[in-house]
Amino acid sequence: MPRRYPLATLSGLRDAQVKVAAAARKDQEAVAGRAKADAAQAALATRTHVDSVTDVRERQAERLARGSLRAADLSQHGTWAHVAARKTEALRNAETALAREHLRAEEALQVSVEELTSRKREAEVVERHQARWTKTEHKRFEEAQAEELEDRWRPR
Repeated sequence: MPRRYPLATLSGLRDAQVKVAAAARKDQEAVAGRAKADAAQAALATRTHVDSVTDVRERQAERLARGSLRAADLSQHGTWAHVAARKTEALRNAETALAREHLRAEEALQVSVEELTSRKREAEVVERHQARWTKTEHKRFEEAQAEELEDRWRPR
C-alpha cells in the first residue's frame, strides 16, 4: 500500500488559503459594486441639481428680460441662489468623496484578485508536487509487489 503524502497538511493549508482568498475577493467585489453604485448615484444627484438650478436661472433671466420681476422676486432669488450654491457644493463634495471611496474599493478588489491568484499558484505547486510524488510512490509500490511475486514464484 502506498504511503500517505508527506505534505498533505501543506496541501490542505494551501487549499484553505485559496478558499479564504476567494471569499475575500467575492466580498470585495460586492463592496466595489456598492461603491460604484453610490458614486454613480451621487454623480446623478449632482447633475440633476445643477440642471435644475440652471433651468431656474434661465427662467429668472427670461422674466428679468421681459421686465416681469419685482424687487421681492429679486431678493428671493438672491437668497435661493446662495442656498442653491451651498447645496451644489455639498453635492459635489459628496460626489468626490464617493468617487474616492469607489477608487479605494477598486484598488482593494485588485489586491484581493492578486492575492487569490498568488494563493492559487501556491496551491498548484503543491498539487503538481503531489501528483509527481504519487506517481513515483505507485511505481515503487508496483515494483515492490512485482519483486515480491517474483520471489514467491522463484524456485528455491
